[in-house]
Amino acid sequence: MKTAVITPRLLQLSNPKLNHPDFQSNRESIASIVSFASKTARISQRLLQLSRPRLKQSNICHELGRPADPIWTVSKAARKATVSARVEMLATPKLLSEDYIPPREPEWSRKNNLLST
Repeated sequence: MKTAVITPRLLQLSNPKLNHPDFQSNRESIASIVSFASKTARISQRLLQLSRPRLKQSNICHELGRPADPIWTVSKAARKATVSARVEMLATPKLLSEDYIPPREPEWSRKNNLLST
């Protein structure tokens, strides 16, 4: 295990940056002046239209209907495709490890239930 060595350069870099000695804070004039035109401006219909997201019509997904209805369209080529041995092998789920212990259901004893009442 290595231990860190604090060098004089690291100490110098760890100090916060100081303001310039001639710096004068101008806290009194923080509020800006807003022009009359900016205060009375109104949004045009065109600007309102441009601010909305553009929705594209897509024929990939259908409108939601009954749960039995399909949502996605499946191409004819996908419906006619046959699975290869490699794809089928990749699609099979992995077997559980030999060391895997499934979670147990909690065991409630009657003795514990009588004590809590």
